[in-house]
Amino acid sequence: SRTPTFRRDVTFHHRSDSPRALARVALTRAAHDPPRLCATVLFQPIKMHAFGTSASVAPLRARARPRGGAPARRASATRVSASSRKKESSDASRREVLAAPGLAALFGSVAAEQLWFPGAALAKTPAALKGAAAKTSVGIKPVSVGYDEWTTDLSAFGPPAGPLGGAVGCEDYAAFKPVIRSFIDGIKSGECPPWAKDATRGWLLREEGGNRVMLTILVPAGQAQRDGLAFFIDSGPKANPFWKEQAWLDRTEPIQATASVGFLIRGAPPPNMTGRYFGQYRLGWNGRKEDWVPLFTSKEATDFHNSVGIPFSVAHEIVKAPGNTYKTKAKTGIEVFHLINSKAGGDAMNAAFDPNSPFFKDEKRYVGPYESILWKIEEDIVFKA
Repeated sequence: SRTPTFRRDVTFHHRSDSPRALARVALTRAAHDPPRLCATVLFQPIKMHAFGTSASVAPLRARARPRGGAPARRASATRVSASSRKKESSDASRREVLAAPGLAALFGSVAAEQLWFPGAALAKTPAALKGAAAKTSVGIKPVSVGYDEWTTDLSAFGPPAGPLGGAVGCEDYAAFKPVIRSFIDGIKSGECPPWAKDATRGWLLREEGGNRVMLTILVPAGQAQRDGLAFFIDSGPKANPFWKEQAWLDRTEPIQATASVGFLIRGAPPPNMTGRYFGQYRLGWNGRKEDWVPLFTSKEATDFHNSVGIPFSVAHEIVKAPGNTYKTKAKTGIEVFHLINSKAGGDAMNAAFDPNSPFFKDEKRYVGPYESILWKIEEDIVFKA
């Protein structure tokens, strides 16, 4: 099947010069002096799926949903006066504004500014950002994605698609590499299982602080994802015999496999992600994904994600099919892939993704289990351009 080509005339609009945006800048700077965050959004205008680019990048800007058309956001999350912001240091006040995935701030005996910005006090200009970096937690590389640089209209990126992959324990990485290399080369040549033939992009991942490995690939939503999930079944009458044949496999580590369909993009990916980190986060949401979006895209959420160095995120709805190992009693399973600039930023993000945090436990629509893995991106692979 042919992957549609990106349109070149779509614009990503963050209205940084609008009166409302300028007022927000003044209000924010009066309170803490972290600036209005803006960034140029780059997507590859070639044949790709949801969050693919290649080494050659040209501007493709996708219009974010206007604020007036977005789902209603909590007043406390978007309208905080300059005079009251400095007083918001208690856990109680933060529960309301930070009740979103990944926003359980690193709490304890730390300053209020550190609760809001674990990475740094963000700066508007490159020179100021360099100065602020000296004050940040060691190794964290903050970013400045704009408050409106997100969209749930993914039609410009082709048919619905999303990641498919399984995290497996690996006792011998040297023995694993030729096996996975053969599979990657097979996708490129077309000599692969039917469910992988239309993969557009993939990432070879290695767990930080553990021995798990994963190749996650972008495939069209639907039958390809369901068939791909079945590949990871390793027990029972439908078990894939492949897993019993792999000497490199750590059989004490349960396979964690998911497929999911993207429904929100925040920020933009770099031309190549090799050497950076993916944070993979899953949790249950007892409601519609549309009701979750305002929490994830709030100003406070953006500030937090920027502060730990997350320039790009994609939120997905988890596919319920045999082979999927993520089980929740919630109506919707949500999976977020965060691209993170540094291991230190990934560690800060993982520490914040805590169900015992007051910022999670007081939002009754969040349901476990909470699953997270920090991956080092060993290789960023383009299958089809």
